[in-house]
Amino acid sequence: MLSKWLAQQVRHPAVYKFPVTNVTELVAPDEFMLDYLALALLLALGDPQQIRDDYKLLLKDAEDNSLSILTNYLHTHTLPDKSVMYGIGYIGNFGEVLATTFLIEFENFWFPIDKLRYREKKDWSMRLTDLCFIKRLDRTKPLVCYGEVKTITGRRNVKIAVDGHNSLVKGEARDDLTEPEVLHFITGKLIAAKKFEEATFISYIYTHNIEYDKRYDLFIVHAKEIWTEEILELLEEHPLDQRLVNFSTKVVLISQLRQLIDKAYEHSPKVAKALINSSWFGHFQVGFGNSVQSWSYRSDEKPNRDKMRCCKADKGVR
Repeated sequence: MLSKWLAQQVRHPAVYKFPVTNVTELVAPDEFMLDYLALALLLALGDPQQIRDDYKLLLKDAEDNSLSILTNYLHTHTLPDKSVMYGIGYIGNFGEVLATTFLIEFENFWFPIDKLRYREKKDWSMRLTDLCFIKRLDRTKPLVCYGEVKTITGRRNVKIAVDGHNSLVKGEARDDLTEPEVLHFITGKLIAAKKFEEATFISYIYTHNIEYDKRYDLFIVHAKEIWTEEILELLEEHPLDQRLVNFSTKVVLISQLRQLIDKAYEHSPKVAKALINSSWFGHFQVGFGNSVQSWSYRSDEKPNRDKMRCCKADKGVR
């Protein structure tokens, strides 16, 4: 889905001591893409079943408009407030969700859990690494990708890449998947979500000492209008930590980024309403192997033709 909006191109020949991938827009995001981004935000920040159940309880004795009730609920319990802490969580969560969706769609990575759902407060950052993804490869060691995401919409910060690198050094270089407590937490959440194959795989990592390759990605999601190459030049001058094996950067340049973020959040109540009513129009996929789950929804001209389809990799559409 993102490939209809974004394209990636590795810079060649290499200019810096680290690989750089340019991610640029093919077209301006349309309403369908905004709905898709809103869906990705909702699924990352909240549990769909909980949203559905809470909404139905609120609707029982309400006299208010149903969409208004849902909007108020999402802003109170799920979506970060753009006025809190200068919108750091509001903007940062969007960048993190965009990077997550990018790695899943463009590189077929799998992520263990929806980490942002478990932050203590909706405007707080979540502990542990921004990104932790796994790719299972046939007859070779799995690949684990750790990542840091920096999102800049307004005031330019030429040290943002250096800051991102240093964040990886402080946290991600310790390799979260070697921490038994972290793995136990992930496994428990997967079991609760009935993702038993994924839970077994994570358990094997720490019970059988499975070897895996690693790489470290720095995503810079940046407003195109204020981008400067000085950001990468400063990172070039900065000593790279040798623990960050296979370190690379992805520069995601988006026109009118702040306006896009605002629109994606504004679409969330409408998309949540479609989710609750099972009138889906978009596509989202999680999992790996035979556990891949895909959801698509569409709105035809006639409401009674709205339908939800759930796909499994080994069974097709049902």
